[in-house]
Amino acid sequence: MVLSLFGCTAMFFSAPFPGITYDPEVAEIIGSVSQDSVRWTISSLSGETPVIIDGMSDSLPMRYAYSPGSYKAALWLREQMETKGLDAELEPAIADFFLDADILPSGYGWAASSGWVSKYIDGVYLYRTEDAGASWKGVRNDTSSWNKVIAVSEDSMWGVAGTRIVRTTDGGQSFQTLLDAGVVLSALSCLNRNDCWAAGGTLAKGFLLSTEDGWETFKSDSFPGTGYISHVDFVSRDTGWLVASKQHLRGTTDGGESLALLYPPVGTIHDIELLDSRTGYVLGKTPEQQGRIVKTTDAGVSWQILKDSLGALPLAISIPGRNTVWVSCDSGVLLVSYDAGQTWTRNNLPTKARLSTIDVSSNGSGCIAGELELLYSTDLVKWQSPQVTDGNVMWNVVGELPGEDSTQVLITAHYDARSESDTWTPGADDNASGVAAVMETARLLAGRSWKHTLRFICFGGEEVGMVGSRGYAYDAYERGDSILAVLNSDMIGYDGNKDRLVEINAKPFESKSAGAAKMLDELISIYGLELDPVIHTTDSKWNSDHSSFWLIEVPALFLGEDRKDFNPFYHSTGDRLKELDAFYLTENVRAAVGWMSVAANLDSLAGVDEPIIPERPEELVALSLSSTVLRSQGTLTITSPYPVTPSIYDASGRKVATLTTTSYSASSPSSPATVHFDLSDLPAGVYWVSVQGVRGMVSARFVLIR
Repeated sequence: MVLSLFGCTAMFFSAPFPGITYDPEVAEIIGSVSQDSVRWTISSLSGETPVIIDGMSDSLPMRYAYSPGSYKAALWLREQMETKGLDAELEPAIADFFLDADILPSGYGWAASSGWVSKYIDGVYLYRTEDAGASWKGVRNDTSSWNKVIAVSEDSMWGVAGTRIVRTTDGGQSFQTLLDAGVVLSALSCLNRNDCWAAGGTLAKGFLLSTEDGWETFKSDSFPGTGYISHVDFVSRDTGWLVASKQHLRGTTDGGESLALLYPPVGTIHDIELLDSRTGYVLGKTPEQQGRIVKTTDAGVSWQILKDSLGALPLAISIPGRNTVWVSCDSGVLLVSYDAGQTWTRNNLPTKARLSTIDVSSNGSGCIAGELELLYSTDLVKWQSPQVTDGNVMWNVVGELPGEDSTQVLITAHYDARSESDTWTPGADDNASGVAAVMETARLLAGRSWKHTLRFICFGGEEVGMVGSRGYAYDAYERGDSILAVLNSDMIGYDGNKDRLVEINAKPFESKSAGAAKMLDELISIYGLELDPVIHTTDSKWNSDHSSFWLIEVPALFLGEDRKDFNPFYHSTGDRLKELDAFYLTENVRAAVGWMSVAANLDSLAGVDEPIIPERPEELVALSLSSTVLRSQGTLTITSPYPVTPSIYDASGRKVATLTTTSYSASSPSSPATVHFDLSDLPAGVYWVSVQGVRGMVSARFVLIR
């Protein structure tokens, strides 16, 4: 088999796979797959057949993420795993994207999140701690996105939420809207209880609100042509910095009456910290997508590059002392300097999450938060997960068959579903079909001896951004789990054109994932399964739970239907068992069962003949949004040496819009193109705008609020 890789070829060795030769026991297991058993699982999970949960007759007509029906489905799946002889548990996963945290030296503080818009979430987008982040409790309120919070005292907090400035003075028992700006606010800076600034804006102009009496009265300034103000930091009533459109740093010495443009050597700005009228830090990335930390000591006249060519992008900064600087990055990287940025120490935290906020106290404690992650430390050396109660939780169903060693092989699928109905989400293909592969594999592999420990996982929250699998993957990374490989099945039952084509998606430019894909491809051939597999190693799909394991560098595959023969009943009440091809579905389940049977005794993927993968090319495409929180319009800035077509995808991976772009100049790849787009026809939720880059899809995430 030959795969095209952007003009190159990746050829597989012709030698047979060690351990992938015909095995009668594997053949017997594959041959034992029951079409009736597979169909019964799908019929039960899609609400067409009654089920028994905790000894009582019930049904599962609705599996929306976060809903009671979804939790009920998780309980049923756990019971089904237990009846098959597995040790099974429901494991919680934090389901928040944390944007900010602020903790007082006394240990009281707040964390703000941008939650998923769902009628099944009871307003938990704000968390409170009383022990410096060791434990957090969700605080219910009527806001679906908090962008910034500032702890004023043990019981008082100010925050910006959507278009409003909100406060509590009783520890979150009640909230008062101090003002509604009418535009999205994203930044807040306070010198004390009285002197504060909030900022935001629209595509056309930036807005700066200020108060000298704790928002009893306020002044509003607008700045036409600056664009949305994403950051603000004041060190006195007169002196401060603002960031417009995430690219332009502006300084003021008159309280915001006028703004002067500053020129830090950073393309996109992620965070700022102003220490006094002359000294400040800027975090961001260059047009070449490399992280950079810069500093000025003369009010922005000149800049010193403190840290350059960072592969992990710096996202947030905290300075608890004049010379001590902490920076949190993506991919779980933490940087610290004890000499005002002249030298740095890098720490790899027990997570691979995007760490978008950090707050370090002068008393030696700290909190870091970001994408589905919340960590704390009491000594700034050991960082660990806190206890979280009354928060947004997604439940994963995890079954296990212990092996001779602790190395794990995982087979996964998501069990949540969605449709146009509030009461029925059959989701037979998406994704009861994938769950059926997990359950049938568990049924047939239980009661046998295996070299590796086998895990059978049904994830929650895939339809709202792979929440369950992200949480599981980050926890697995933190635990130090040894995972040999993962097979994720998502939509494996529809074959409208009857060509039996099935996709095997491996991580782009990663040899072990490609090796695992080749193993599955060879297995389909050796055991005579009537499927036509196509391996994707450059244009692979990211929009399912396998991608969570790609983020932590675990070889993972996505087994799914032909993308060119898409199920027309997707995300509708028409996605029912009767629309699936029973033979095609069963053959895919047999492939999954066979793959797990072989991988369970495989010494390592290094022993598998792998494709020759060319060196990963440098990514030349970059995207930047005007804000990560949008209301009705947005601006996308694209840097690319060749024409690209950006598209908007919802949390399920469905394309909902294609944007029109201007032309690009290949001779000037650093000259960005700007695209203004309207979101008024889209419902509130989480979206990604994506383009095809050299190394794969390049994406930027945003939350749309109403």
